[in-house]
Amino acid sequence: MHKIKVTHNRGLIRGVVVVLLVVFAILAIDSTRLSDQLPDVIRQMLADGSNKLSGSNLKSQPTPNLATLLHPKEHIGRPPSIKTLHWTVTSDFRRPDGVNKKVYLINGQFPGPLIEVRSGDMLVVQVENALADGEGMSIHWHGLHQRGSLDMDGAVGYTQAPIPAGGNMTYDFKVSNDQHGTFWYHAHDQVQRGDGLYGGLIVHKPTLDVPSEQESYEYEQEHVLMVGDWYHRQSRDVMAWYQTAASFGNEPVPDSLLVNGQGAYNCSLSVVARPIDCIQRSQVEQNAVVVPGPGRYRYRLINVGTLAGLTFSFGGAAVTAIQVDGGHQITMESGSQVGILHPGERVDILVDWSAEASSILISLDEESFRYPNPALEVDHLIPVTLGSQKIFSAPPETTSIAGNLSNVMALTTADIPPEADETFVVYVTSVKLAHLDNIPTGFINHTTWKPAQIPLISSLRSTWDENQLVPFIPLVESNPLWIDVVINNLDDGSHPFHLHGNDFYILRQNKGGSYWGSYNPFEDEEMPGGGAYNILNPVVKDTVVIPSRGFAVIRFRADNPGVWLFHCHVMWHLGSGMAMGLHVGNDKEHVGEWLKVASKVLELCNASLAQVLLDNALGIGVLEGQHAAAGVLDEDDLLRAEQLLRDDERAQGVACVAAGVADDMGVAELNAVRGRRVDACVHAGDWRTHARGQ
Repeated sequence: MHKIKVTHNRGLIRGVVVVLLVVFAILAIDSTRLSDQLPDVIRQMLADGSNKLSGSNLKSQPTPNLATLLHPKEHIGRPPSIKTLHWTVTSDFRRPDGVNKKVYLINGQFPGPLIEVRSGDMLVVQVENALADGEGMSIHWHGLHQRGSLDMDGAVGYTQAPIPAGGNMTYDFKVSNDQHGTFWYHAHDQVQRGDGLYGGLIVHKPTLDVPSEQESYEYEQEHVLMVGDWYHRQSRDVMAWYQTAASFGNEPVPDSLLVNGQGAYNCSLSVVARPIDCIQRSQVEQNAVVVPGPGRYRYRLINVGTLAGLTFSFGGAAVTAIQVDGGHQITMESGSQVGILHPGERVDILVDWSAEASSILISLDEESFRYPNPALEVDHLIPVTLGSQKIFSAPPETTSIAGNLSNVMALTTADIPPEADETFVVYVTSVKLAHLDNIPTGFINHTTWKPAQIPLISSLRSTWDENQLVPFIPLVESNPLWIDVVINNLDDGSHPFHLHGNDFYILRQNKGGSYWGSYNPFEDEEMPGGGAYNILNPVVKDTVVIPSRGFAVIRFRADNPGVWLFHCHVMWHLGSGMAMGLHVGNDKEHVGEWLKVASKVLELCNASLAQVLLDNALGIGVLEGQHAAAGVLDEDDLLRAEQLLRDDERAQGVACVAAGVADDMGVAELNAVRGRRVDACVHAGDWRTHARGQ
């Protein structure tokens, strides 16, 4: 049974109750003993002889900072290290914006814990899925290249099967030496991201012999703001509604907005047809972005939402965007706004706060809102505490966005060839077809994606079903190929597309008008809108917005072997099939090395361990205690396998694992290192050192 919404009167009642309790306490017990136990604001009232809460009393209290403070100095000057985390994923009810909803928790936290590392660190995250009702899950590390650790990418159906309820998985990978910037992690199975299974991931740039970014940009502090639209219903229920003919293909419109997992929903906006359990939060109760004083501060903005783009407006401040996605520098004129930031995208900004600072206004882009939602406020004021003063005044209206993220350029000149070695042309759309019961379905060309039961990394290409569109790109190690992908958007709304495992240059974006501005370089002599590719200073990103009825052209170098998911980051579109992949490798039939390596070990040793490896590769086996028992392979087999497979990197990992099995290291360590960290455990001795170090 739903609890009817609570109105603004609750705040008044609370104030009266608090005053009465204080007065009663003063009359009933010794005031000296009381003053030692009450909060500071109440003790001050007693000292002043006051018997009521005033605005000035409340103002004197320090306000918790809505923006999460970062600690770069703990990372930029140290050598690379191993950061080990232990996560338990559960779900429970919380009130992020005052509305009671079941959300996902990592170690009891919503959103998940913020991770800070430096380039070159090893990240080991041991994940326990403690969700109920047989709910699987996975974690994707958005923007990280996962070089040499394809199986850690977290893409269900591509690089792993879901972690089963009650199961465990260790994500174990190295952050590339050449990667730094603003990243994040999030669920990549079903629609769990929409209910809060995400968190921030910041990779700090080591200083070495160069100035730190704080010195170069001359800012006081840096903070993270994870911002996104929010639905009051469970995402699986929202998705179920969208996947019916009754939605008419209209994406569900959100109800609210969260900043770092917090919001302040106006309970009076809820509609009778969809009652909510809501507690109204007053302005005094809202956490603010705390600014110690006028000066320059860095904010790392991440759109963690499911549908809407975001525009940020700052009053009494000059805003300059300096980096996008994974630390890629851009040049942009300063202004008072920055946007539109679409789901999956990140932007780092410098904010020069003046003494006339006002609130931050965050506006949801309504491009994809096909029907009105009276429960939603499109504009959200985030209070700012400047010094000790909490400010709620709205920023002044502006007519232009100086920080327009749709046309930014890179700070430096690109080193790319004038033409690509190979070009792919794709068309993306969401349509309703009679033979699919008029259910909105995402397509890329003629394929709608569904996660493979056996992950692609663990199966032969010849066994893939018709739901997998994955062009093959040969890996030329001596001189990797340059690949262009032309993405045409046949829909009326934008599609933010994210490519796993790679960054790319954005050579061109064009929005159609009353026409469909598609582009096929094999057929069209000129591009819609005219002009040419920007190969001088194109911005580098891992998420690109394909404008409505328009197209975008991206170029990347195919030097990271693997099968990489490429998909729309609007959660409803991904869930309805708008995804494809790119396979970079030297063997079209075999995506991963597991099949080949397991076969080699089987030929060499003819032992049950090889069958365990093969089972794991096919996604149908689970490492069990009896398979990890000592004595599966004798010493001669291990030596022979290690010697003959020494030249194969992944096979070295298998030999290493075999050595660990024979040494009875146990199934947990075996699972944590299988086929990974191969450079650290080629020999049994190295394996033992590594396992004990964990």
